[in-house]
Amino acid sequence: MGDFNQDSCSLDEFSPQNQLVIKTELPDIVEPCSSALSNSNDICEKPKYCVICGDETKCYHYDVASCNGCKTFFRRSIILNKTYKCKRSGNCNLKEGTRCRSCRFDKCVLSGMNLNAIKFPDSVNVQQVSIDLAKRKREILGETSTEIMPKTSPKFIQNTYCQEIDSLLYLEWKTRRLRESSYNPTHLFNDIYEVLKLPSALAKADSYEKPPEWPFDMEKIIAEMNEKMRFGNHPPPPSPPELDPAKRNWIMKDIILAIETAKTLPVYQKLDDKDKVLLLEQVSVVNSIVMSCYYSYENKSDTVIHPNGIIPFKMVLNNPFGKLPRKLDYETLCRSVEPFRRIGFNLTEYVLLKAIIYCYSAIPNISDNGRKLLEKQYEEYAQTLLRYLQSQYGEAKGAQRYMEVISLVETYFYFAKCKKQVHLLKDLEHKKWTDENRRPPPPIPKFLKYILLK
Repeated sequence: MGDFNQDSCSLDEFSPQNQLVIKTELPDIVEPCSSALSNSNDICEKPKYCVICGDETKCYHYDVASCNGCKTFFRRSIILNKTYKCKRSGNCNLKEGTRCRSCRFDKCVLSGMNLNAIKFPDSVNVQQVSIDLAKRKREILGETSTEIMPKTSPKFIQNTYCQEIDSLLYLEWKTRRLRESSYNPTHLFNDIYEVLKLPSALAKADSYEKPPEWPFDMEKIIAEMNEKMRFGNHPPPPSPPELDPAKRNWIMKDIILAIETAKTLPVYQKLDDKDKVLLLEQVSVVNSIVMSCYYSYENKSDTVIHPNGIIPFKMVLNNPFGKLPRKLDYETLCRSVEPFRRIGFNLTEYVLLKAIIYCYSAIPNISDNGRKLLEKQYEEYAQTLLRYLQSQYGEAKGAQRYMEVISLVETYFYFAKCKKQVHLLKDLEHKKWTDENRRPPPPIPKFLKYILLK
C-alpha cells in the first residue's frame, strides 16, 4: 500500500465500469455485518448512520458503524493495494456528498476499521498490510483535517507512543499466528520456571502452520458424541482427538502463550526471576482469558470458541450425564466475552489492555524494586491508551472510554478467579472417580495444576 499517495480522486473512479472491474479482481466472499453489536439489541442500540460517509446503516462492519459501500470500499482498497491522493489537501467533506477516495479511505482508517475482521485471500501479505496501515494512520494523525478529527482532539503524533503501539501490535500478530497453528505445548512444561528458561516461542511462529482440518464441524462432533452416549452409568467413551484435553489443552496453550508474550516485554527483562514467577502465576491466567475472549468476540461468538472451531460451552451443554451447566461455566465461557461486545473493542485497545494487565503490581510478595518497575510501566501503558483513545474519540469521550477499558482489568481478574474454581472442582471430581474405581475424566496437566490449583 506504500504511502497511499498516488491516484488522484475523480468522479470517474466511481463509475459502474470501474466498480465492475474491481469486483472481478477479488474472490467472491460475502461478509455480513461484522460486529456482534449489530446483532444484539440487549447489548447496544444498532447504529443509524455510517461514520465514514453519513449514509444510513444498521450494521457494524469491521468493528465500525458503517454502510455496505464504505465496508466494500475499504476492503477493496486494502486487498488491491490501492493508493490515493486528495486534490483538496484532505479537506473534503464526505457527508456533504464530496466524492474523494483519499479522504474516504483516511476516514475508514481513523474510524478504527479492523483488519483482522477482513477475510484476506492467501496471496495478501497481511503483516505488511498491517504495517502500512499503521504508518498511514500515523501520517493522518500528524496532519489531519478538522473534518476528520475535531480541533478539540489532541494530536496523537508522539513517536514514542506510536512505536509502543506498533510494537505491541506486531507482538500480538506473532502470538495469534502461533495460537492459530499446530503449536501444542500441552506436555512441554511442568512449571513457569521451565518456560522462562527458554527463548520465547514467538520467534518461531512462522515455522508453524494452521492444521488444514480446522475449523471442525461442532454439530457433527456433538452428533457423534451423542451416538456414543448409550452406556448407562458407565464412564463416557474416549473423546475424539480434537476434543481430548490430554492431547491439546487450550487453556494451557493460552496461558503458555501469555507467558511467551510477557518474556518479550522490556519491563519483564528488568525483573528478577522470583518477581517474574510471582507475577506470571497471576497475570498469565488473566491475559489468557482476555485473549480467548477477545478473539471469540472478534469471531462474532457469544461464548468462548477455540481456534479449531470447538465451542467449550456446547460441550458442557451436551455432557454425557445431562448435567446442567454450573454458574461458573456461564461466567468463564459466556459472560467473560460480554465486556468486549458491550464496549466494542478494537485490536489496539485489546493489546494495550493486555499490556496494562502484564504490569499489574498488586501481587503479594513482589519486591519493592519490582513493584516500582511495574507501576512505572503500568502508567506508561495507561497513558498511551488514554492518548490513543482521545485521538480517536476526542478529549471527553476518549477519557470516558478509557475508564471503561481500565475497569476491565479487575473484571478479568474476577474471571481468572472463576477459572481457578472451575479447575478445582474438576480436580475434586477426578479424585472422586478414582476413589470409586471408575475410569476418571482426563487428569489436569501438571502445569495447569501448578498454576491454577496452587
